[in-house]
Amino acid sequence: MSDPTQNPPEGNDRPPNEPPSTPPPPPPPPPGAQGAYGTGSAPPPPPSPGDWQQPGQMPPPGYQGMTGGAGQPADLWPRFAARLIDYVLLTVVNVLLGGVLVAGMLMGAVFWMNEGYTGFWGLPVNGQPWVFILGFILVLYTMAGWWRDVVRESVVKGDHKPVVKLGLRYGMILFIASEVMFFFAWFFAYFNAALFPVDVGIGMWPPEGIVTFDPWHLPLINTMILLTSGSTVTWAHHAILMGDRDGAIKGLLLTIALGLSFTAVQAYEYGHAYHALNLTELGPELRADLEARGFNCLTCVAALGFGDIPADAFRAAYELVAPGGWIAFNIRDQFLENGDSSGFSRLLERMFERGDLVEHARHRYRHRPQRPP
Repeated sequence: MSDPTQNPPEGNDRPPNEPPSTPPPPPPPPPGAQGAYGTGSAPPPPPSPGDWQQPGQMPPPGYQGMTGGAGQPADLWPRFAARLIDYVLLTVVNVLLGGVLVAGMLMGAVFWMNEGYTGFWGLPVNGQPWVFILGFILVLYTMAGWWRDVVRESVVKGDHKPVVKLGLRYGMILFIASEVMFFFAWFFAYFNAALFPVDVGIGMWPPEGIVTFDPWHLPLINTMILLTSGSTVTWAHHAILMGDRDGAIKGLLLTIALGLSFTAVQAYEYGHAYHALNLTELGPELRADLEARGFNCLTCVAALGFGDIPADAFRAAYELVAPGGWIAFNIRDQFLENGDSSGFSRLLERMFERGDLVEHARHRYRHRPQRPP
């Protein structure tokens, strides 16, 4: 018998009934060591399903927990699920409501601008601005609610993950690019006509009879307002980046005020640049000047009888056309009947009877084709 106080035999000399000795655990890595699990000593515990599975999300077929079903790595589905929740389906109620209200506002503008038309399904809306005003107010309300929801989704809910922010940046870049191309077309048309007036068929620039604005007056003022608004919105942007809420609010308020000022000056400029000549109230000198030009053609850009071109204005324009000139116009069939209240039925009948007008061609068409049954 062996002495139990002596060291146990090594290798194959170990007694058959004695269990093998367990090797000691490895020492922990030193602080700051980088291992397969990151910085630290022990691997993190496996995540539970509640750590990665969102409500309504189900693992893919073959997923068997952290053992990696279907021969895939154990952490494949948690990574896939984490990537899925970067894309959030935002609310579309405001988008749909905004589209409906914009359509209603545009319809209200059509009602308002067609005072003499009575074919709006029997509704007393022709020439009335209240539909447009109501639609405009509701559009402003929808815009405020929409922007509120965007801020709430970003700041409060945290739904604007990096991928969503990247999409928003791409959208803004595409919008700015479309604006650049739009204004490039306008500037190209302007400089093409100003530098090469003969090539575009106007002979001189500005065209004869056109009085332009002084570029050092209203255009310069509006340019300065526009550049200043760019500075104030940049101030608001940097204030947001620095966490200066008060500075951001002040910068945005100044930007809005400058934008309203720009719009007001632009409306004033357009109102004075646009001139509608009332042919029924021409002075003697202006009438003599127009008659001396010898117009040989008259074309009506709007259909007669709807109130856009009164009967008296049509008669006054006809008197400016030289003998033997041509006249082209559109008119609805019912405005040629005896019961017409626009005045064109009686006016055209007298002009044909006296020989003022001689019909050379007539083409009948349907403005809105009927849908097939």
